Amino acid sequence: MHGTASSNRQTALPTAATAQETLAAACARAGLDHTNAHTLKSWGNPVFLLRRDNVVAKVHLHPGLRHEADTAVRAAQVLAAHDIPAVRLAETAAVQPVRTGRYAVTFWQHVPNCGWPVRRGELARLLRRLHEVPASPELTDWDPITALRHQIDEAVGLDADHLGWLLARCDEAEQRLARLRYHLPRTVIHGDAHPTNLIPGPANTVLCDLDTTCNGPAEWDLVPTAVAALRFPGGIAAHRELADFYGYDVTDWEGFEVLRLVRELTLATFAFTHVPQSPEVRDQSRLRLRTLRSGDKVSWWTPYQ
Repeated sequence: MHGTASSNRQTALPTAATAQETLAAACARAGLDHTNAHTLKSWGNPVFLLRRDNVVAKVHLHPGLRHEADTAVRAAQVLAAHDIPAVRLAETAAVQPVRTGRYAVTFWQHVPNCGWPVRRGELARLLRRLHEVPASPELTDWDPITALRHQIDEAVGLDADHLGWLLARCDEAEQRLARLRYHLPRTVIHGDAHPTNLIPGPANTVLCDLDTTCNGPAEWDLVPTAVAALRFPGGIAAHRELADFYGYDVTDWEGFEVLRLVRELTLATFAFTHVPQSPEVRDQSRLRLRTLRSGDKVSWWTPYQ
């Protein structure tokens, strides 16, 4: 039987003021200066550049997903030990992550985004290197359904009918996942691998956003671009490039539709947890749920702005 929504479901997304207050408190504990911080990303888990210390701070604002801050810290340590090009933890006066009340903050060495195009095949090359790292005892095992249930439980603006349907789909996906047989190795995986989680830095391109890095099937890291090719205009080229350079097209695998279901459920509920609900976002969120509930696998979705 699927899980149910908690009785203390949040009724509003955390505000910009909450993020600023959390940032200030965490910086005070870490010995860093938050004054004149520059906002790099304002929605979801906000990201700030602490200009005076040249450190990046990520504020984890969703209590049910706060474990992702711990995940990111452990992942950064494992990837650094294996010399994988990825963002590195900043040195602070406090142990990371820094917790302030219900929230958590992680601090990172600043990798300036140089703005030039990422080389063709760069994501595939980085994933091939990452997938050579054997499963690590420092990391948790891939469990996308638990993560999805946490996300649904944090959602704002979902009525009981939608909640029941989504939780039932979680049950379905969990049962189907248990029967899958994977072709690729079980390794360290990024967990949310797509081109926007690359930073073209001055020295090299690095992986970022390690909140979902774990031990799991390498196929999962190939799914985001494959689903983007099916749901977002212009996504086909990125998927084709990844498949060609990586040497494996996950859409040819018989288990792809199960992983596609998990990914699309995550994308459909993301805005109810992480994105301010403008009219455009609300319309897109409803469209995503409507297409999934109707079994429509061909309608295009629009990225959240």
